[in-house]
Amino acid sequence: FFVGHMSSWSASFTSLEAVCKRRYQLKDIALEFFLSSGEAHLVVFSDVSTRTQIISTLTRANVPSQVKSANLPVTTKLWRQGHLTNFQYLMELNRLSGRTLNDLMQYPVFPWVLADYTSPHLNLTIPDTFRSLRKPIAVQKEGSCARYRQNYNILAADGSGLGGLMGPYHYASHYSNTGIVLHFLVRLPPFTGEFIKFQDGNFDLPDRSFHKLATSWLMASEVSASDVKELIPQLFYLPELFVNKEGFNLGRRQNGEEVSDVEMPEWSKDPRTFVKIHRQALESPLVRQELSHWIDLVFGYKQTGQEAVDAVNVFHPATYPTNQTQEMDELEAMARQTMIETYGQTPLQLFSSVHPLPLADLVRQERSNSPPPLPVVGTVTGMTWGSYVGAPGMPA
Repeated sequence: FFVGHMSSWSASFTSLEAVCKRRYQLKDIALEFFLSSGEAHLVVFSDVSTRTQIISTLTRANVPSQVKSANLPVTTKLWRQGHLTNFQYLMELNRLSGRTLNDLMQYPVFPWVLADYTSPHLNLTIPDTFRSLRKPIAVQKEGSCARYRQNYNILAADGSGLGGLMGPYHYASHYSNTGIVLHFLVRLPPFTGEFIKFQDGNFDLPDRSFHKLATSWLMASEVSASDVKELIPQLFYLPELFVNKEGFNLGRRQNGEEVSDVEMPEWSKDPRTFVKIHRQALESPLVRQELSHWIDLVFGYKQTGQEAVDAVNVFHPATYPTNQTQEMDELEAMARQTMIETYGQTPLQLFSSVHPLPLADLVRQERSNSPPPLPVVGTVTGMTWGSYVGAPGMPA
């Protein structure tokens, strides 16, 4: 039975499927409880020793310390062989790296996959439709690496960064944090209330809000040096996040347009259609072939060290757990804690070498599949029907 400042929670030992160690604000002081009912609860303790005592009690009660599927080599093998979808594999990698839906600062992170939000017709069979998964989101445009490398070199030369203790970086912000998650989910209670609290009692400035997919892509991939956000899983399955069903007053942009529902690309007639297209884009052969490179950046060997520097993939040092051991005075420690609570947290590194590619034969097979007998969506090339009774091309 756990009692916190704002709530309490209890569960019997027999209802616990597993209990996993978790970080909270880059400190190893939390546990995530997975119940057989499918629930999950994140409990944060005051210190490591208290958590250790709880783990000892759970161990004596034979509560597993990891969920049944928590085997990275096996999970990767299943994905390479085509037994896991890209979505499933990314969710597993997020969980294995300590990301959880119970902590907005460590929310599961997904990649932008599409780069075309302005054309009247979308073609999922050509590379130009997709973002480069070999590069961080901020350097998608040719030649854009220069300004971030310059930023890194300037900081490296003068030792800037909290007394020179924290090191140089390419980006002063992060691809995943509380603000980013709430930015996407602002139209959905209870995230609406959390967003207003995060913004000190207000909605965000209308022009800065999540109001149009094409604008969000352009800001993250090209225009803004401080907006380097990736996506969250819900953009691939939850159309409701695009709809202002509650009728919130999100304000008017400087051009006079009212912010309400998120504006869809021309090739998608409504949010439900967009989610279907977006999910198929994530599962497309072109993304499957390239996804390993994005995993190298976010969960793998290009996350830290010289490989990260070469890949223009170094974020503010306050987002890495390995940078939290330096001795600092009280003022510096307070500044660092504020950064940790605001900037975001880099996932635990899962791979120390190049992530293996999917089996080539499976990718070739996916690419060679014949086009569907009837178009799925008239404005999109490359979509396929599901395998169900009565689907076009399937037995009735």
